[in-house]
Amino acid sequence: LAVTTVTNFLHNGGWFALVLTGGLVTICFFIRKHYDGVKKALMRLDEMLINLPFPKAPVEEAKECDPSKPTAVLMVTGYNGLGIHSIFSIRKLFKEKFRNFIFISVGRVDSSKFKGREELENHKKATEEDLRKYVDLARGMGYNSEYRLEMGTDVIDEIEKICDQVAATFTEPIFFAGKLIFAQENPVTRVLHNQTSLELQRRLLFKGHNTVVLPIRVL
Repeated sequence: LAVTTVTNFLHNGGWFALVLTGGLVTICFFIRKHYDGVKKALMRLDEMLINLPFPKAPVEEAKECDPSKPTAVLMVTGYNGLGIHSIFSIRKLFKEKFRNFIFISVGRVDSSKFKGREELENHKKATEEDLRKYVDLARGMGYNSEYRLEMGTDVIDEIEKICDQVAATFTEPIFFAGKLIFAQENPVTRVLHNQTSLELQRRLLFKGHNTVVLPIRVL
């Protein structure tokens, strides 16, 4: 870039390469700053919620889910402040409506990262361990709780399959997915953050499954 700029600045478009590259680098810095801000906000949420001393229900009350009881199905991506915040939001919005809590997650298989069966099994075990933490938390709050886990390359497709299976077993479950909400929503934030929860809501609603997107404000 330096050689092109010096030798061809005026004659062969060196100035254009400089402006274009500089603009691209500036955009990248702004994107990185945005993601760093979101990451710090999520870390603060983790610090506030993960280590809270949650109440524990008696052991005999910790049961598997009853298909005939009202069921909340929460989609999670690891044991973190977002998932815990979603549980509290459901309790606040629906009071004592639900007796069952089912947590579902998909261990995303990326061929560029997982080079062997052992590494894939470790990823599955880690995801399963996070789901068990959610189950323990829900049971500690007095709910019947279970989890569902699948491994796959397409997260949305796999979650949709799990939701279909749950809907076929449980009576009128309500599915929940969290979505980050920004104080100043704009086209840039919509591009920088995936719309997985909205796509899942669209697919599940068209199948007749009640689906709620929980707003989670981080910035």
